[in-house]
Amino acid sequence: AGAIGRERVPDFLHGMAQQYSMGFQFVLPWQVSVDASYVGNDSQRITITRNVNQSADRFLELKTRLNARVANPFFGVITDTTSALSQPTTTVQQLLRPFPHFTGLTQAVLPFGRSAYHSFQLQVNKRMSQGLYFGLAYTVSKFLEATSYLNPNDARPERVISDSDRPQRFVLHGLYDLPFGPGKRYLSGAHPLLQRLAGGWQVNWVVTYQSMQALPFADAIRLRRSESNPRTVDQWFDISQFAPQEPFTLRVLSSRVADLRAQGIRKWDLTLMKKIQLAERLEMRLLGEFYNAFNTTHFAAPNTTVTSRSFGQITSTFLGPREIQLAMRLQW
Repeated sequence: AGAIGRERVPDFLHGMAQQYSMGFQFVLPWQVSVDASYVGNDSQRITITRNVNQSADRFLELKTRLNARVANPFFGVITDTTSALSQPTTTVQQLLRPFPHFTGLTQAVLPFGRSAYHSFQLQVNKRMSQGLYFGLAYTVSKFLEATSYLNPNDARPERVISDSDRPQRFVLHGLYDLPFGPGKRYLSGAHPLLQRLAGGWQVNWVVTYQSMQALPFADAIRLRRSESNPRTVDQWFDISQFAPQEPFTLRVLSSRVADLRAQGIRKWDLTLMKKIQLAERLEMRLLGEFYNAFNTTHFAAPNTTVTSRSFGQITSTFLGPREIQLAMRLQW
């Protein structure tokens, strides 16, 4: 079996995804429909990579002695001047690696990764009637994955909240023809000029609220879980609950902390449109599109490097400020 393994790549099974869902649909008065579903996806044999040239964990007790310079047994054997192993000396840690004649060695396409997504999804829709249409979508979910190793020598990948996890998302969209002008509830019998000014208006909206990703922390330990997180630009979370990880120790804090997240999305996009009938088959449309209409500032993730002077601070934004676009269109 060993000889066969050295001659060819092992026969790994292909990745597999199991998707499942169950839902109920209801029709309510006022032309409203409701769709409630449970949706899940379990993926197995996701290909991942692993560092296979890390010295054994038991050598961590040597601490700073791992960095000591000693005679390099590969000096003169490895002659590539770009390699650190072509020098007269090397470190103790390098010589304690399983393959000391390599500075790095990665095993790829390992089918050991897994992920699991579970969600409740709700949709509410109202058909167009009396000039009004709207739809609502709400999702609450959890996305876990095991696609990397917390420490290089760990027996299995770390099961952690995914970087793509967005536990809550709410979207409200709709359209409303304002009830003014010819054939409408109001001002249908007014002066023709007033009818032309007041009629033909339509408003569209898309409102998005969404939670964001869990925060990653590297080279840190968590002393306690704090409930006193300021949520300000200068200090997004209580920094006293974290401390630097001691050198030459194994990592114990999860690579992402699910209860600490970046600020969510709170975005309103609005469109105002005016229809003007110029002739029997010629219509002009004036549009005003307002993206992030209320100019809400969306802050990026805070600094999560525990040794940084700006640890816990937010120094940038994402999405962008209000954007207005004006357009005119002729339709015939």
